[in-house]
Amino acid sequence: MDEHQEHLYRVLDETLPVIYAALVGYYRFTETETEAFQDTLCIWFHRVTRRAGARNASRAELREQILFVACKYARAFQIARLQGAPVEDD
Repeated sequence: MDEHQEHLYRVLDETLPVIYAALVGYYRFTETETEAFQDTLCIWFHRVTRRAGARNASRAELREQILFVACKYARAFQIARLQGAPVEDD
């Protein structure tokens, strides 16, 4: 693993506990929903970081991106649940 990949994994590892706390505490995700969401978020993060522009992004910028996407998705999920829309549960 090169230095850039290690940098990315550190950002992700440092940010996941914050995301977990928000999903469970604020958005009221279940453990199953939280695990599934974090798995999907990790896949998304790895795809985004492979793009050329991500190579120049700072830790703060990467952390901001992942937190923004996590909260945006969680809010949409929460609204759908409150409106009674079917929500996938793996």
